[in-house]
Amino acid sequence: MIEKNMLLTDDDRVLLMRMRDLLEEITETLDIAEDEEALNSIEKAEEDVKTGRLRKYNDFVGELKSGKRLS
Repeated sequence: MIEKNMLLTDDDRVLLMRMRDLLEEITETLDIAEDEEALNSIEKAEEDVKTGRLRKYNDFVGELKSGKRLS
């Protein structure tokens, strides 16, 4: 059997890293799709956005820093 040294080019490495990242994203998406609690939380958050139940980021951070109980 003849052995050949195979090298990956820089483009090959970039492509493999992109593929790895894509597979991670797909796996995470499937995990969330199977998690009923996560899906319910996402739906609730989307409803909050639609109805305007939001607060400004700086207000939220201020509440965290002041130790106030978050509502």
